[in-house]
Order: sequence, then structure tokens, then C-alpha cells
Amino acid sequence: MNIDKFTQNSVKAVNGCQKAALDYGNQEIVPAHLAYSLITIDESLIRKLIEKMWIDPDDFTRGILDIIEKRPKVQGGEPYIGQELNKILLSAPD
Repeated sequence: MNIDKFTQNSVKAVNGCQKAALDYGNQEIVPAHLAYSLITIDESLIRKLIEKMWIDPDDFTRGILDIIEKRPKVQGGEPYIGQELNKILLSAPD
């Protein structure tokens, strides 16, 4: 993965994963954190695409939050990127 070739919003979304994990008390950062970050960033292309597919973006976001809220919660400890998300990020084209 070469993050230098990501768009600004993609970089914001990747950075937002950690914030989402911290906000919800999750230590492992998983694809749901990335999805949440992608749909909640300003001027979200993903949100616009979901709307064009006639899916309610607020319902979609709530579904993602349901997944995140079911993740184990911890106090303290550093967030880390889980295996699933690591595979996704490594498979991103350069």
C-alpha cells in the first residue's frame, strides 16, 4: 500500500479508523471502522453512491455502528489494525 497515492478523502478515512475505534472503545481496527469512516467524512463519495442506490445512508450508517458496537471494548491499550483490514489496505492498488 502506498498511502501517498491515495486521495485526500481516502487518507482521511484511513486516519479516521483509529478515531472510530477509540470513540467506541475498540482496540482492534476492523473493516467496519473503515466503512464508518468512509461514510461519515465530509463530502463522502461513498455516502453519495449509497444514496444513488436508493439506500438510506443513515440506516446504512446505523448498521455499521451496530457491528462496531458489538466489538469487544477495552480501556487503555493502543488500537491496532486487525488482519482483515490489513489485507484490505495491502490489496489497495498503487
